[in-house]
Parts: sequence; structure tokens; C-alpha cells
Amino acid sequence: LQGEHGQMRPAEMTPKRRLLRKVGYRVCRGVHAVSAGLRTDLIRHGFPGDKIRVILNGVDCERFDPPSSEHRASLRKLWKLEDDAIVLGIVGRFVALKGHARLIEAFERLSSDHPRLRLLIVGDHGAERDNILRMIGESRVKERIVWTGYQPETVDFYRMMDLLVVPSDSEGLSNVMLEAMACGVPCLAHPACGANEVVVDGVNGILREMSTPDALASALGGIVPDKALLDALGTGARQTAVQRFSLASMVEGYSRLYEELAGRSSGSRD
Repeated sequence: LQGEHGQMRPAEMTPKRRLLRKVGYRVCRGVHAVSAGLRTDLIRHGFPGDKIRVILNGVDCERFDPPSSEHRASLRKLWKLEDDAIVLGIVGRFVALKGHARLIEAFERLSSDHPRLRLLIVGDHGAERDNILRMIGESRVKERIVWTGYQPETVDFYRMMDLLVVPSDSEGLSNVMLEAMACGVPCLAHPACGANEVVVDGVNGILREMSTPDALASALGGIVPDKALLDALGTGARQTAVQRFSLASMVEGYSRLYEELAGRSSGSRD
């Protein structure tokens, strides 16, 4: 069984890598993709659709849950974030596809008009680390940016956010997005691959094209002034996580697939 978790980027589509993937698929009994969009993308690249099954990621909705107002306030105080601030967050490694640089540029452009806006960056490591830390250090609004470094446990950082920003346009189905939603935090995401299978625009999050800093700033500018909207989207996000993306539903999906593959294997020996 082979798993696919993100869209294949151009660098992965060399003839050699394409051949290796096709050979791997031939010897696999099955391939699982974490979104229907990813399955479509794989088929478009010539991989056998009859072997590819979609099993959506799941999230532990008991561990990742919304905080009380008191707990949220204490967390923000610990990280020097004002209780009335509008906190944007991004979680992940410092690699180009995650879009940290784009978000920092967009944040700078918005800060003059939105003085209560703050940016919480959770993560470390990756090829873009030096560049991202340089951008933070040189930013004219660096006092409004909080970088946490590597954090083995992220749940309390989601709980400080008003909005998670997922600028990437090549994620299969982002675990970070599901974790934030389970904590009652809506997401601003690119309408690509897995995000549009989770986020219903204006109901439990926002979908916007944001491939440039200007586009991202425009998308954020239409959201961050409206605290009532953010709260309503957060309620919808939590409901979606609990109803559609529980760990139990993911485990059930894998169990069915394993049982099916085991049945095929047993039948082939008879």
C-alpha cells in the first residue's frame, strides 16, 4: 500500500521520478490519497485510477478543542499577544511551498490599516529558514510578529489564533488545517486540491486565490476587520471537524481498505 499526501510539484515530474512512481504503483496492491482532488491529479499524471482510493485525514477532536476564554487569555499573555488582538497564524516548516514569505509581506501591507493585527509563526527548520528569519528581523512591524520556534505540541498555539492562513496551493489535505478547525479556528486557504473539500467558503472558512502577496493581502483585508464573521466561521469549522473528520472515520476508512486488500491477497493464493 502506498500513500500520497500532496500534489506532485514540477520538480517531482522528471521522467525518472515518474517512472519510479509508476513501477511502485504496479507492485502495490493499492494507493490511498488524502483527497479526491489529489486522486484526480494523480490520474491526470497517468497513474491507474482503479488502484487509488480516497481516505480523508482525521483529527483528534477531543485533544484539539476550543479553549475557554480564560485559557485563551492566559496563553496570549504568555506569548505577549494582547487579548483584543486579531491573531493570524501559520504552522509548518520553513519551505517555499508553505508560503511564509508571502504571508509576511501581506501582513506588512495590512498592518498600517489594522493596528490590532498580529502574526503568530509556529515552526522551524527547512530550506527557507534563514530567509524567513531575516524577513522577520528586517520587518518594519517586527514587534507585531511572534515566532515561536519549533513546538512539539501545537494545540495551544491554534487556541491563540483568530485565523489560520494556509497559503500553500499544493497540499493534499492539510493536517494543520484540520487541527485548527477542531480548535474552533477558521482557515483562509487556497481553493486547491484538498482545501476545497474541507472549507465551505463563508460557512466554516474562506477560500481565495492568493498566489501573490497582493492577492493574499486583499483576501485578508476583507476578513480581519470582521470579528463576528471570524467567530461564526470558527463555530462552523469546529462542527465540520467533529462531523466529517474524526479519527474514527479515518480509521474506519483504512480498516476497510486493508480488509479489501487482504481479501484480494487471500483470493490470489487460493
